[in-house]
Amino acid sequence: MKDDIQIYFAELLQQAMQMGGTDIHFIPLETNTQVQIRYQGELKNMPRLDKEIYIRICTHIKFLAHLDVSNARIAQSGMFIKFLLNEAITIRASTLPTIFGESLALRLIYRNNARSVRDLSVFPEEPEKILQMMNENVGLYIFSGATGSGKTTTMYTVLQEMMDKQNLNIITLEDPVEMKCEGMIQVQMNFSAGLDYAEGLRAVLRHDPDVILVGEIRDAKTAKLAVRAALTGHRVISTVHAKNSFGTLLRFLNYGLSFTDLEQSIQGVITQALYPLYCKLCKGKCSNSAHPFFARTLTGLYEILDGDLLKQALTDLKHGIRDFNLENNLEMQFKKGVSYGYFKEKDQIQMEIK
Repeated sequence: MKDDIQIYFAELLQQAMQMGGTDIHFIPLETNTQVQIRYQGELKNMPRLDKEIYIRICTHIKFLAHLDVSNARIAQSGMFIKFLLNEAITIRASTLPTIFGESLALRLIYRNNARSVRDLSVFPEEPEKILQMMNENVGLYIFSGATGSGKTTTMYTVLQEMMDKQNLNIITLEDPVEMKCEGMIQVQMNFSAGLDYAEGLRAVLRHDPDVILVGEIRDAKTAKLAVRAALTGHRVISTVHAKNSFGTLLRFLNYGLSFTDLEQSIQGVITQALYPLYCKLCKGKCSNSAHPFFARTLTGLYEILDGDLLKQALTDLKHGIRDFNLENNLEMQFKKGVSYGYFKEKDQIQMEIK
């Protein structure tokens, strides 16, 4: 039975990878368990599982993710790495107790999705601009975007190219560490032991870093420390949940930072989203058989606020203006992609980040 469980899980993962799936959900119901794969933002139902089989699968996955297999009454999270289809894939596992048993969600993080910044978008000049900014200037670079919008892939791809071009001491602070990268110092947050982002940043600043990646700025204390690190001559990269690039600046003001601090520290704000590519072979979303010919099903678009536009946005905020529209925003890039045949207008994703 154990071998059968391992074979089923490997086959499910392989199917998700071939589809370009980003998540796998196991939802316990009263008499069985629903299995779903998220593909191009939509959930696709898979054959349901008997409860007894699902319990064994859940136990197997929890073991791989180093979770407490004996406790199904608390929420847990962990990660592990699998090697399938000649690719290493990082899997984040999250459990949640429900009225019908333990629910399990898996986030699939593909290591080899982008081998260079040019592979991140159908408009490669945008991610290349991000790389150029970070190679030339110290300061704070903030990424915003919805969960699953590809921020982690973009940040690691940019960092990897920076390492290839320069001999840099790069330190990351993450919860969890999502991609293991040789040559980087990667630190896993341990909140129960007192190692949060704020404490981690204090320690990192004593470790002679050139570039610091902070997984997420979640509070005023971390925001102020990130700004301080940028002001001391480091390149700091992080994420913030905000609706758009202008809203990201407003979030920092709400954290209690001054306009002077923002003007002197922030070098760029990047809002990112993923969009489904239009496959001309299938005249729409790809069938599984088309994927070997159509290498990517999703592509990133980037709204970049930097330079004079960033200064203007900060000036507008200082004078109480709360509306700033970038000419080359995500919506305009999507329309450009439609005109080039990369996207279909009906597939436009809602711009506002929830």
